[in-house]
Amino acid sequence: MESSPYGVRQFSRRLKTSPAQVYRLLDTTNYKKTVDRMMDLLHVLEANIDVSVT
Repeated sequence: MESSPYGVRQFSRRLKTSPAQVYRLLDTTNYKKTVDRMMDLLHVLEANIDVSVT
């Protein structure tokens, strides 16, 4: 997110949530995140990810 030209408010608009929720998703000490919501955030950040389940 640091390398993105957008701010937290723009990401919160794209995620249709509050800026506080975006900060909670980015908080490494918050363990109550869902995989779906993290995938939404990564999509908005235009990040390339690979998921592997074994």
